[in-house]
Amino acid sequence: MNPTDLAQPHAVTSEQAEALRCLRAAKRVLLVGHQRPDGDVIGSQGALYAALTDAGKQVHIVNPDPADDGLAFLTDKFPFTAFDGELPEHDTVVFLDLNEIERTGPMTAALREGQATKVVVDHHLATGEPWWDAAFVDITASATGILSGRIADELGHPLHGAGAEAAFLALVSDTGWFRFENANSDAFQWASRLTAAGVRPAEVQRALYQKHRPERPHALSRVLSRVAYHLDGRVGVIDLPLSELEHVSPLEGNAAMDVVRSVAGVEVVFLLRELETRQTKLSARATGDAEVHRLAVSFGGGGHAKAAGAQIDARLDKARRLVLERAEEIYGGGAA
Repeated sequence: MNPTDLAQPHAVTSEQAEALRCLRAAKRVLLVGHQRPDGDVIGSQGALYAALTDAGKQVHIVNPDPADDGLAFLTDKFPFTAFDGELPEHDTVVFLDLNEIERTGPMTAALREGQATKVVVDHHLATGEPWWDAAFVDITASATGILSGRIADELGHPLHGAGAEAAFLALVSDTGWFRFENANSDAFQWASRLTAAGVRPAEVQRALYQKHRPERPHALSRVLSRVAYHLDGRVGVIDLPLSELEHVSPLEGNAAMDVVRSVAGVEVVFLLRELETRQTKLSARATGDAEVHRLAVSFGGGGHAKAAGAQIDARLDKARRLVLERAEEIYGGGAA
């Protein structure tokens, strides 16, 4: 059986068709993700890079920040670079896993002012006015990497090899290895297709979770030591001041959130990371009937009902107080 037969076909919307037209017309493509790129950013970029290069395009990947060392098993297979003040020549820029250009951090001004065609590929709910020329968006998709896979199909270059592995990384990252509520039937169909294309889930799992630095258990324990519970134990908060961040990677912060979510009675978990810009990065996760999108949007952020984030223009102590005040408003009477 051809692996492409295992994926449920999706009708292409008129908006998505315009995005595909832009990609077909492109000659030099720049792929960009958000700050502190996660598995879905890295995976969706790798998958789209594979499809576009197969289609004969010249492709560059440039992110605001380098990828976490824990993703090296994939980033070593593609030319991932971090922004150094200059952008390579391009006629089309594709923004993956974001719909707010400000999330590209130091790249924002250059990208906003550039004359290249702007295409968004994303699965998040957009809340602002469109600033792009075309968009391939589906908020029901479990990961942006799935959308890269759909684009690859539409371009006539289905994913294989490292491209399929990249899409699988995106899928398992954003579904928590199919534990989260966004692990829908489409996600499992893509998992089946990608494994049929040669991806070995056990190898991906080992690369992600069994090659940590020796300090990792200690770093994780440092993060978990900062957990505090609020609203009768329904809200868990982890705050990480700058003094702790040199010991902790984003992957360890996310792992700690999963541990807190496993505690009976916890409905919402907030991870607050202090930034050198005197701001605070908020990551929010929800379980059961609770949702976090509304809270994140209230701070100018966005995301999904169960996973969202924002950058708060306040130092850590103030940001924690603001988040807890908002949590009291939203969750004070129970899950919301």
